[in-house]
Amino acid sequence: MGISLDLETVLEVLAERVAAKVSERTLDAGTAVRHRLFTVDQAADYLACTPDAIRHKVAAGALPAVRIDRKLRFDIRDLDRVIHEKKSGEQ
Repeated sequence: MGISLDLETVLEVLAERVAAKVSERTLDAGTAVRHRLFTVDQAADYLACTPDAIRHKVAAGALPAVRIDRKLRFDIRDLDRVIHEKKSGEQ
């Protein structure tokens, strides 16, 4: 019983793992990205959209959010995933 994977799926998984490792190392090194969690305003700035657009994405289930002290926070990896999905034409 073998597992059949197409090249695109393998490359996608590999790219996600490489991006996660780079992100971890960047966080560990303290360069470029200083925080893993962003506020609504920071997430909006990062994605070049409005805070209302961020809230809409959360309400629509298109962007996961973390609630800390009743305030929304966004994992940079989720924000990067949104960018990647839009870049490759996925919805």
